Amino acid sequence: MLPFENLSSDPDNAYFATGIQDEILTRLSKIGALKVISRTSTMNIASKPANLPEIAAMLGVSTVLEGSVQKSGNTVRINVQLIRAATDEHLWAESYDRQLDDVFAVQGEVARAVADALSAALTGAESDALNVAPTTNTKAYEFYLRGLALEARYTNVQEEIAERADAYRKAVELDASFALAWANLSGALTEMYFNERTDARKADARNALDHALSLAPEAAETWSALAIYRYFVERDYDGAFEAYSKALAQRPNDGLIVYSMGNVRRRQGRWDDAVALQQRGTEMDPLATNTWFNYGMTLRALRRYDEAQAAFDRGLAAVPGDPELVIQKLVTFGASGDLAGGNNYVRTLSADALLDPGIAQAVAFGHLLQRDFPAALAVLEAVLARADPLSERDRNQTQVALAGVQLAMGDREAGLAGMRAVRDRLQSVVDSGNTSPYLLSLLASVYAELGDKATSYRLANEAVEGLRADALGLPGGLETKAFVHMLGGDKAEAVALIRQAQSLPMVYGPTPALLRNDPIWDDLRGEPGFEELTRDGAVPLQTGGPR
Repeated sequence: MLPFENLSSDPDNAYFATGIQDEILTRLSKIGALKVISRTSTMNIASKPANLPEIAAMLGVSTVLEGSVQKSGNTVRINVQLIRAATDEHLWAESYDRQLDDVFAVQGEVARAVADALSAALTGAESDALNVAPTTNTKAYEFYLRGLALEARYTNVQEEIAERADAYRKAVELDASFALAWANLSGALTEMYFNERTDARKADARNALDHALSLAPEAAETWSALAIYRYFVERDYDGAFEAYSKALAQRPNDGLIVYSMGNVRRRQGRWDDAVALQQRGTEMDPLATNTWFNYGMTLRALRRYDEAQAAFDRGLAAVPGDPELVIQKLVTFGASGDLAGGNNYVRTLSADALLDPGIAQAVAFGHLLQRDFPAALAVLEAVLARADPLSERDRNQTQVALAGVQLAMGDREAGLAGMRAVRDRLQSVVDSGNTSPYLLSLLASVYAELGDKATSYRLANEAVEGLRADALGLPGGLETKAFVHMLGGDKAEAVALIRQAQSLPMVYGPTPALLRNDPIWDDLRGEPGFEELTRDGAVPLQTGGPR
């Protein structure tokens, strides 16, 4: 199903076309006899691509659904056509002119007509599901569609997630019985909690979830919201997997659910299961950046570096220049020790790409590994000098990276000044109630650089304990704990912690190549046992989960 074209005179109505497409797609995904590719694979394709057979081959489908939406006041025209990609044959087409309050029926009619055209039999439950109207409040529905349109764009930026949450919140303010909007609001608020772990964020997400559970406890959207809450808030990974399984039973074609189940298995340390589910997710959702992003990270954790790079390349083929995928490629070059490959890749990046904070940090780290300190400084300083403001998170992380480079090159005055500035900002965030172990880990390393041994040890311990049951995050927490122990003079303990981290699959952590090249570990060179850890394969990999 390709993105629906917005034919409205007002370009702001683009959200409406995206949302209507998503609603039709949701209904199609509930039909088990159909293979349906999710929006995350098609959102970056043109509404009417010239190379339709090629696009269909990339998606692994033989037929595609095209459409357009024109909204004027309360009147909506929806045109849809089902096309056999290889021959451009129109299997079915229809136009619908409706009032806004009657648009719900169109979505079910389209899904039913597509199923009929493809000779896909519907069960009674599937047929009933196609007719469900989520709300009778048209204004609330419009805000819901805005949220869906924003949801189609992957982001981990807090402000962008908040924009999505705001759309769903306005929907439930207009219709307090709008279960699906409550469920999606809970999902957005839960993501915000993961980035900013405060009691207020947690309560807000739980309140939205409770509304969804009371209004539509068996809806796929509610099960997904419950899974997300269990995953990010409660860290109940068994419960999250169970809830995702319930959602998948209702939407068997949803690759997003499948790859999310793989993410749960990864947190549990069930790496073989994670790989299998995420690989299946890439097959169901072959042009989605999220699936390739996570699949590649899992392969990197298992030291399957070439396969990881191939996965990231598949994602970049679908969405060239995607910042998250670019970052992961750069991280993988460093983790594997392929510094020459990293240099060659950096040369392909545009000047604008190098101003992305995450990409800049990864590029600067590559320079740091080669002890090219001036190049690392230049990249980071350019980001901090950007005309448009950085988010607080990006500013802090970039400043820490810059201060780290300054310290590595011997400019202690500038480096420590930068660390003190970041310490004060991060400490105020922690004091406000944010207990994210990732935040505590970053702050621990800053205190260690500033010579506050007691505080750095305490924060590093808290971070590791917060990640103890999390196979994805634990190695990075152990790395921070090793770093603060090294700076605190407990070098034997630092070596032991690195060894423990290396025994686990590491999405992020002290790989042998990083230990060989990263100047932050210079204080350990010559320490008993350290040199062994710089050799590939010296520590057997255990895949039984966190310890």
